[in-house]
Amino acid sequence: MNNSIILPDEIKEDILFFLDKYTKENCNNFCVIKLDSDFPKLRKYQDLDIVTSDIQNFKNNIFQFFSSNQYSISISKDTNNQIHFDLMYSNEFIFRFDVYFNKYESKYFILKKNFYKDLLDSSEIFKLEFNKKDFEFHVPNLEYELLIRVLELKKFPKKIHHKKFIKRSDYDLSSLTNFVNNYANINVRKLILLPSFFISIKNIYIKLVKVLKRHIFRNNLFLRLAFTNKNLKKLKDVDIDIGWTKIQITHEIILPVDKLRVNVYKNSISNYVRIEDTPHYKYLKNWLNNKSEKEFKDYLIDSYDEVTEFNVKEKLENFIKLYKELEDDFSKAYVVIVLNKNLILRGQGFVFDGAHRLAILKLLNVKKVKCYLKGI
Repeated sequence: MNNSIILPDEIKEDILFFLDKYTKENCNNFCVIKLDSDFPKLRKYQDLDIVTSDIQNFKNNIFQFFSSNQYSISISKDTNNQIHFDLMYSNEFIFRFDVYFNKYESKYFILKKNFYKDLLDSSEIFKLEFNKKDFEFHVPNLEYELLIRVLELKKFPKKIHHKKFIKRSDYDLSSLTNFVNNYANINVRKLILLPSFFISIKNIYIKLVKVLKRHIFRNNLFLRLAFTNKNLKKLKDVDIDIGWTKIQITHEIILPVDKLRVNVYKNSISNYVRIEDTPHYKYLKNWLNNKSEKEFKDYLIDSYDEVTEFNVKEKLENFIKLYKELEDDFSKAYVVIVLNKNLILRGQGFVFDGAHRLAILKLLNVKKVKCYLKGI
């Protein structure tokens, strides 16, 4: 397809009007990212990248808005964190809204925490005039725009326009590295200075290793041998909702509680520790002994973006409610663990989701727990 054809002004104006209207009606729950320098010089078959915290609302609005004047919307991709809304005009595809939600995904680095909420909370209003009409919508502030460009460049080294954008911003690379490292361990200076060819080779290597792991770790014969005494059970691949995203689980095993390790953040550094060494366990123990809850409150506020001084009490109350439910029937409890060489060689599971449930089981002196294996 020839993507050098500029869209007619009336179509560009309709797209801008939708962004403006949605912004004014939905305040701060969506943001346009990675804007081209020549925006709004929109081209045929081009895509516009958007992040939203309410995908269902966005879907309802875009279908409703583009349902007349020969427009229609078609979905060409729909996953648990991304949807392609294809704009059709007279039944011909002309433009795409590439919408992201839940969590940014990548095969080439580990994201420490979700940044979409931070991005939306710190977004700024972008104003422009087109055809003597004023339009506005949210865009990321410079730090988060640079963060996205860094992550995209790490994933797709050949997209040198991201490298050019970062260089053109004249942002201090050491400061940018420190900011990016709040979310992912990426050396920005090296990424910018290293030729794209070498980054591509490294990404190919990472992808090959991951494919190899997937074939080995998901082989039923291999897993039966690796988990001989752990009651391995093959599950139909299903997605489960863990609150901030959805993940796929493939198998179920039974592990001793003492063989599980939980990721705990301290001073922005993460470590896998025994459940009894976590703030979750210590808080419950203190609660049972009528001691202070301040340490756990501080930990939650410092470690989780969605927890603030205004809702931390509700989080604690939900934890206690969960404790009482599992105290009555702990058979419903489970954790999600990562399928990796540490689990296979040492029988030690890294908890991806379920630290609160695991802390409760430990306090209830439960010896073993059902573990779902997170798909690779």
